[in-house]
Amino acid sequence: MTTMLIHLNGLRKIPRLSVNTLAENCESARVNYTEKTMIDPNQKLQSAANDVADHLAESVTDSTDSAHEAVQHVSDKAASAVRSAKRMAGQVSHAVGEGYDHVSQAAGDSYRKGREVARRWEHRVEGSVQQHPLTTILTAAGVGMLLGILLTMKSRRD
Repeated sequence: MTTMLIHLNGLRKIPRLSVNTLAENCESARVNYTEKTMIDPNQKLQSAANDVADHLAESVTDSTDSAHEAVQHVSDKAASAVRSAKRMAGQVSHAVGEGYDHVSQAAGDSYRKGREVARRWEHRVEGSVQQHPLTTILTAAGVGMLLGILLTMKSRRD
């Protein structure tokens, strides 16, 4: 069925194919091309699953790295806050200590001054009692009577 054509200049012979042979060759080429380029659906599914798994693994790694960075940041901030709190506690403790020392010294000074004033009064009263004994006794008696009257009046009201 193959016939040969002779090229015009006679240098080479070109086989002439029948229409059926030509159609069979085209179909065979199409099938070969399809088989070579066509991927099995299972392979496509496996490839897609691998792509998803790779993307998921990358996302998990990125998320893990981000979480680690966030934890480190919070940890650094907490450590800084603890250092600041310790520093402030030391400052407050020092200020309280200074305040206590100041109040203690002021209280001691006030106590000494009050004691000195009380001694002066004691000396004045002693001197007054020694110089005017009768006046002192009458004054004490008058104060006693006045207090007695006031207390009696109060108890009658109740």
